Amino acid sequence: IKCEVTLKVRLGNKNSSSAFSPLNTIYSIKMSSELIWQVTKKHNALIVNNGSLTSFDKDPLNLTNVPSKKASGLANPKAVGVAAGKNGAVLLVKNRRAGNSKPAKLTTGYTVKSVRGGAKVVKGQLKSYRKDLVPAALARLTRVVKTSKASKPAAK
Repeated sequence: IKCEVTLKVRLGNKNSSSAFSPLNTIYSIKMSSELIWQVTKKHNALIVNNGSLTSFDKDPLNLTNVPSKKASGLANPKAVGVAAGKNGAVLLVKNRRAGNSKPAKLTTGYTVKSVRGGAKVVKGQLKSYRKDLVPAALARLTRVVKTSKASKPAAK
């Protein structure tokens, strides 16, 4: 699997007078997802180490919150995330294949309001996208729906 990472490299003076200078060139580098995982598995801004042996991942496209290559949103070109939306809705987010140079358009989302409807959407969308993440996405969906519901006051 190939991923495309775009790096902007500036070599020298910030105030280069020529717009066509090689100092202001954007270089595009293609590398495998294995290499990206090897570089980012222990040191990236989304990993939280709490002093013990366990560490957690804050990546919104990581369903298990455990740093692993299978669930990583950074290393996989086909990443999936489930997150809480507005007014109790739940969002299923997927990476798009095209648009690596436009991070704002890199993901596409689907909104669901219940666990049953969400389960149908998750199974339907991930059936041909990533079958291995269906159980993790369903588990995350039920947790997000349960926590996003407003708690009712206790009866007296």
